[in-house]
Amino acid sequence: MGPKEICLDGRRFTLKGSEAVKDARIRRAGGGNGVDEYEIRLTLLTEGDGSFRLTWSEPMLGILGFWSPGAGRRRELHQWWAANTQVSSVSDGAPVIALFRQGGLNYRTAAVSEAERRTKLSVCVNDFAEKEALDFCVTLFEDEAPPGEDYTFYLRVDGSERNLSACIGDVGRWWERFYPPQKRPEANYACVAPLYSTWYAYHQDPRQETLIKELPLAKALGFGAMTVDDGWSYAGPGTGDYRYCGTWTPDKEKFPDLAGFIKKAKACGIYTAFWFSVPFTGLDDPNFTRLQDRFLCVDEGLKAGVLDPRFPEVRYELKETYARFCEQYGAGGLKLDFITDLERPAPPKPGCEPITRGEAVKKLLTSLDGVTNAPENEAMVEFRQYYMGPSIARHCNMLRVCDCAFDVVSNRVGTADLRMLGYPLAVHSDMLLWAKGETPENCAVMLQNILFAVPQISVELRSAPPEQLAVIKNHLAYFNAHRELLVFGRLTVYEPEANYAALSAENDGLRVIALYAPRPVRFDGKTADVFNAAAADTLVLSADAAGTAECFDCFGALAGVYPFAPGSTELPLPRGGRARLTAAAAAAPRKDR
Repeated sequence: MGPKEICLDGRRFTLKGSEAVKDARIRRAGGGNGVDEYEIRLTLLTEGDGSFRLTWSEPMLGILGFWSPGAGRRRELHQWWAANTQVSSVSDGAPVIALFRQGGLNYRTAAVSEAERRTKLSVCVNDFAEKEALDFCVTLFEDEAPPGEDYTFYLRVDGSERNLSACIGDVGRWWERFYPPQKRPEANYACVAPLYSTWYAYHQDPRQETLIKELPLAKALGFGAMTVDDGWSYAGPGTGDYRYCGTWTPDKEKFPDLAGFIKKAKACGIYTAFWFSVPFTGLDDPNFTRLQDRFLCVDEGLKAGVLDPRFPEVRYELKETYARFCEQYGAGGLKLDFITDLERPAPPKPGCEPITRGEAVKKLLTSLDGVTNAPENEAMVEFRQYYMGPSIARHCNMLRVCDCAFDVVSNRVGTADLRMLGYPLAVHSDMLLWAKGETPENCAVMLQNILFAVPQISVELRSAPPEQLAVIKNHLAYFNAHRELLVFGRLTVYEPEANYAALSAENDGLRVIALYAPRPVRFDGKTADVFNAAAADTLVLSADAAGTAECFDCFGALAGVYPFAPGSTELPLPRGGRARLTAAAAAAPRKDR
């Protein structure tokens, strides 16, 4: 099909398909208040290349940067020869991109309804054409067969000048029409509890004897969950690769009584999840030879074969493996890693179902729903940031920021980006780690950078200095008292061009603000907690009303009480500390908080 141009809402859309696209139509399907929704219908032939492109332009005015859920700290806007692109499929990315103005205001947010087939959403500065515009493009079926004779998808373009977080959150709710979500977990569920991870503390050598000793201290500090990461299922300290993965039975030296360990942890108030590399069968695993004809490939770097989910027996075996593990040992949590690798490109082999790799992944994940057989409040299923689309997200209740060890800014950006999507699940940070010689203030600042997600921490607790443990205890006490607000409250982002210089979340009674760079905080009379993760030991207020600031240090100890009048005020606030702001009429004698 040659190019077809259609004008709607002042936009000139160009629809172009290859030989298998018989016809393409676009019509307005709804919208309002700055939002436009379009329905695109394709009539497709059963054979041939069915790739399709939808393009349009937006004025090049007042734009400061680019956002996508996979962009991380890369906010720059590219030219036509290297367009900003968000690739998504059932196990990779999410089909939404945005351009923003200064201060975190939305300019254009574009999203499509297709979140299972491979999709590309891109935008670029077309300086070569000199038309003072930004070119947007949606690409479908570029490297896979189209679904059949007819196909419909939807495009949503939000041009409202609201906070970027509000616009991205609306996209998340819009996707629920196409991918009905699971019930949102309650704040007291295991998947929303502060989580102690073994990964950075022990890497591939977690041991029952060691972790049993960590449990009482973890509980006393405020943890409610633990992930036992890679290494629990094979002997030795590990090799840095995945050559031993696949059998998934506990190593008897490391975990001589795994069921007993899980029971002891639960009795201590700590729920456990165990790590599985879903696609990998290691070169030195007993199952490697038996399964080698059912691999997408063998990755020599990872020392593992990558299972092909298009084989029904592969999906069945994975399901039975996890179900047997949960039943035999009483486990209620699974950390399912490397799901994106299930979509590695490979031609089908004899015995594969005639479906795409994405469709096979979807079948696998659907079969795993409820496989832990744990009560709703105890179940934990963790995915991570690479696989975060609205379709796959309905199969987990925890979504973690991708690996960024000791990069606290990337951790902050990742938690904010995932939280903005507004999914009904618990967003988790990547695991925090720090040196034993780290200052308490720096530890507090790291924790405050992930304030609006469930904190995951991976330092050996029994060997940590008492000052660091005191910081952890203070932070987790606040988090546990305000889980509902911090994890599910209305999020607002500030200055995404500066990797979010500040973030806030609020409910009807409290506003929580975290500052990552020196900037004034407006106080409008609503009770607010302000966390100081910036470099200065001061808080600058722009107050609409008189009030009182109770300031606490990184340990939670009172550092001072300061009344303030309307106008601009500078108050001392320790770095890594917190200020409770209350209006004068609401101010009351201090109580422990």
